[in-house]
Amino acid sequence: MHTFAWKLANIDYPKRKFNTFFFFMINRIALIIMLIIGAIIHIYSLSLAPILTIPDSFAYLQMAHHLRNFSLEWIWTWWFWPLYSFFLAFWTLFSSSDYEGGKIINVILWVLSSLTLYHIGKRYLNLYYNLLLIFLFSISSSLLYYKIHLLAENLYLPLFLLLILLFHRFLEKERWLNALLMWLVLGAMYLTRGEAFIYTGPILIVFFILSLLRFFSFWEMIKHTILLIVWWSILGFPYIYHLHSITWEWGLTNKWSSN
Repeated sequence: MHTFAWKLANIDYPKRKFNTFFFFMINRIALIIMLIIGAIIHIYSLSLAPILTIPDSFAYLQMAHHLRNFSLEWIWTWWFWPLYSFFLAFWTLFSSSDYEGGKIINVILWVLSSLTLYHIGKRYLNLYYNLLLIFLFSISSSLLYYKIHLLAENLYLPLFLLLILLFHRFLEKERWLNALLMWLVLGAMYLTRGEAFIYTGPILIVFFILSLLRFFSFWEMIKHTILLIVWWSILGFPYIYHLHSITWEWGLTNKWSSN
């Protein structure tokens, strides 16, 4: 009887394995189709703003121009943070129009946002609702507005979603690696928009609560906190010092009112 059950289980195993692979392929194909639909929506919407009209976009294009010319002036501003202009500078090397090239990179960043959101959503939703989430994400009027203009939100949003995904993975496995990646992403977020500085506080509060719940020890919380301070300082402090050299303030200047 035991031998028969063992043979039956092994006969059934390839079928189960095939079903798992089939579902995996259907899942990926459905996701790709949804991303293509969303990208088409966003590419079509680019024609809604044929002329550059947003003052912030002028600033980012100017910073990208300085970067392509290897001029340090690409970071000489106390209002516009520099990282988004780096992406614009790279992509406009392959485009005859800086403005149109920048909008294409916005669509690419939207695709990366959608992929990250999908991996977050599958932790809570089944396939159909997760695809619906991506579709709603693609038709958001706010996101369409960002895509047709050169604004740092286009980069800030995928970084923010990546921070959320990494925090999930931090709670699931490879805690030290994902903690390190979280702090690197947080530093990149700060170099995109100064408001990212405020996320350090909530994350440290969550760490403290998790230590009280004995998710990890108090000393592990201290180590993760030190890791946050060190890595964020490596990425963020040079720019803070740069702002201080311009404004003679150690704060985030006008960003406090935004926060």
